[in-house]
Amino acid sequence: YVPRTDTVSSIQAKIAEKLGPQKYKVWFKNATQFTAAGGHLKVSAPNAFICGWIERHFADTIVEAAVEVSGREHQVSFVVDPKLLPALKKRQLNSQAEFIAKNPERVARQYRRQGAPPPRKLRGRFEELVVGPANELAVSVVRRIVDPGTDTYTYNPVFVHGGCGLGKTHLLQALGNELADKRPDCRWRYVTGDEFTNAFVLAIRSNKVGAFRQQYRHLDILIIDDIHFLANKKATQEEFLHTFNAIEQRRQKVILASDTHPKLIGQFSEQLINRFMAGVVVRLEVPDFPMRCEILRRRARMTTDQPVPEDVIAYIAGHLKANVRELEGALLKLVMFSAVSHYPI
Repeated sequence: YVPRTDTVSSIQAKIAEKLGPQKYKVWFKNATQFTAAGGHLKVSAPNAFICGWIERHFADTIVEAAVEVSGREHQVSFVVDPKLLPALKKRQLNSQAEFIAKNPERVARQYRRQGAPPPRKLRGRFEELVVGPANELAVSVVRRIVDPGTDTYTYNPVFVHGGCGLGKTHLLQALGNELADKRPDCRWRYVTGDEFTNAFVLAIRSNKVGAFRQQYRHLDILIIDDIHFLANKKATQEEFLHTFNAIEQRRQKVILASDTHPKLIGQFSEQLINRFMAGVVVRLEVPDFPMRCEILRRRARMTTDQPVPEDVIAYIAGHLKANVRELEGALLKLVMFSAVSHYPI
């Protein structure tokens, strides 16, 4: 008798052996979930594109691997499970938190040595954004912040919200890059809600709360992505509220992003929610078909020298409608598979 979890692991290892590590990593390692029970093997993928591709191209390999491992044929089914994407993201965040919890002194020493987190390389650029009905208001509001001659204090904070993968991070990082290019004297910082929380906790542990407040409360522009990660963290929320007040009193700006509308964020103080609602709240919508096609065209030009046929663009855009991240992920997998297998796109 082989336990089911061992059976699944063995089947996955056999698939990797048959396909090779690179192809397995592209299509299976972080994109699928296998479950086995009673002669039935279920392969789950996060979206219809990946699920369909795996079924069309790798079904025989999966069946062969299952037979070789268990000695009998399995009924194999392929299922779309959108919950896999946020689960993967959550595991990455939990891994980061676990590292900090297990190595507090190591991280605290690094924090004391550096005094502040090193500036990250932000990837987003305004010129790379595809602007359309789904995002034009949000892009317009955020871009106005860059112009020092524009009185943007009257709408403070700016709160951008929308579902996962609709471009919130790209928009906020584009703002940071534009500030770096056009306003070199501006004191700004881009962090995620998770990073703000971790930095505050480490500042307390290392007796550097004063330095932490000096770094954040004297900024001209504070950009916090995924502000909803402060949910259920009362001390961090209180610290952020004081940070917000200090920046606002100096007539400077706070820009925030979240997966949900301020009123729908659970376990957040009423005082903070009211402050968010007092500013400008803008929503990123799901892009329409023409916008999805243009996103794929631009991504293709940035990713590969190979021409991507319009019918392929239209097929992906027609089948993946939820968010930009799914579109780009599907295209990248297609490009990578083409490179590995030497098949044309």
